[in-house]
Amino acid sequence: MSPEEVLEHVRRLADRGDGLFRVHRTHSGLYARARRLFGSWSAAVLAAGLDYGTAIIRARTRALATRSGARPAPPSARRRMRGRLSSRPVGTSSPEFRQPFVTRR
Repeated sequence: MSPEEVLEHVRRLADRGDGLFRVHRTHSGLYARARRLFGSWSAAVLAAGLDYGTAIIRARTRALATRSGARPAPPSARRRMRGRLSSRPVGTSSPEFRQPFVTRR
């Protein structure tokens, strides 16, 4: 598959309802080829002319909604949520998380 074919396939996947979420599982051949050609999946998405950050936010929003049993937020709400998602793991501000690990003898 040529680089242009890979980029066209990435664009078609981005237009679908599930977007670029879990492509490494659903289209493993495409994912591997894109990484070989462009160095990383994010570089391939960017080369296809897509905003990788927006794709990640959409995937996180959909995953959180799926886990909670709620429906995904409408696009207008997702636009308001941009920048509010943190890469810090949940619960890291609690005092228990900051305690050093102690082993018992």
